[in-house]
Amino acid sequence: MALPAGWEGQVESGDIIFIGGTDIWTQMAAAFSESDDRFGHTGILIREGSTLSVIEAGGFILGAEAGVAATPAENFIRDAKDVAVFRPALSPDAREAMLDYARAAAKAALPFDRDWRLDTADEVYCTEFVWRALSAGTEGDPVPARTMAGSLEIIALDDLLASPLLEEVHFTAAPR
Repeated sequence: MALPAGWEGQVESGDIIFIGGTDIWTQMAAAFSESDDRFGHTGILIREGSTLSVIEAGGFILGAEAGVAATPAENFIRDAKDVAVFRPALSPDAREAMLDYARAAAKAALPFDRDWRLDTADEVYCTEFVWRALSAGTEGDPVPARTMAGSLEIIALDDLLASPLLEEVHFTAAPR
């Protein structure tokens, strides 16, 4: 999927992007969502000059290179069948704090959290990364509802989508 028409005027640095696809990891992540299984991955849009990228915690999660990195937006959504963009209701300073966290995590190449634990900030999975970035820009918890996966509390895509801070600004869906 190429960048949807009109994105240039609609998306901003700090917008949260959700995608749904057909690869096994995206499908597994979507399976944790109880109410909306369209999405299996997320990241933070960032514009540097004329370049639109997504900072994400991803990659081949079993590989050593998996972790936080910037990916061209075109590559991030290339195989997506559903794409949604949400804008966090943050002040300019809070948005900048969120982006500072995201940039620092990408620069440090934080590794992927294969244990799905929220009590370790030095490794993150995709929704945890977005939650931590949002948390850097807010005083309260931006994702107050959590999913239990066995005895582990995780942030599922549904939990992030239900954040009271997020407002949908763009949605593209493949025919169902």
